[in-house]
Amino acid sequence: NAYHVITVGAFTTKNRWESVAGSENFSSQYPLGALCSFSSHGPTRDGRTKPDVTAPGAWIAAAMSSSAPAADYLTCPDRVHTLLLGTSMAAPHVAGVAALMLSRDPSLTGDEIKAILKRTAAADQYTGTVPNNKWGYGKIRADAAFGAVNPVHHGTGPQGVPTIVVETNPVHTAAHFTYTVPAGASGATLVVYTASGRQVFSHPVDPGVGDYTWNLRDADNVPVASGLYLFVIITDSGRSPIGKLVIER
Repeated sequence: NAYHVITVGAFTTKNRWESVAGSENFSSQYPLGALCSFSSHGPTRDGRTKPDVTAPGAWIAAAMSSSAPAADYLTCPDRVHTLLLGTSMAAPHVAGVAALMLSRDPSLTGDEIKAILKRTAAADQYTGTVPNNKWGYGKIRADAAFGAVNPVHHGTGPQGVPTIVVETNPVHTAAHFTYTVPAGASGATLVVYTASGRQVFSHPVDPGVGDYTWNLRDADNVPVASGLYLFVIITDSGRSPIGKLVIER
């Protein structure tokens, strides 16, 4: 109900999964694309439309607490992820999109972020005409919201932004990167993170146009595990867009 928060409703994006108990099917209770039954409706007491937007809220695979295990039908076969539902799962989707938007323009205010999210949200057969007091302005669109933000560069225009790509993805034994670092940068570093943000590797690279091959080992020369990783070039004048790397052993 607060004036400056982003209020998030929830809709269904998954209703079938494999669990340690077998195949689960919740399609009758949670039709794909439909508003979740637990998603609260507006308006506010003073007549404002709420929620602002909706995001995926059922069923969402997330890391499972080691001290609070889930029921077998909710536990993924890897036994470290569980299926959850709630607007408490939808809200983090929106927080993540807001973080991406801020990575492009750190000066954005909360109200500006909310306005962009509402403007770029999608309507479909389930939402009907938006805005309304079930769906707000519709289903959040991460790509559209991110694309609606004009990037702010720390260098002198676009030439101040480094770039980096990985030539092959997924990788098995090594990752070959090609990069550009703007002239005038006093230093540049390739950094690799886990999907949770923990740094596993960094290496200085020369300014200009170049390439670097990473042997998929961390700073202690230990092979990193299979999974999703993030990579970026960081310089004294800015950083490249974040790339994604999948390692398959």
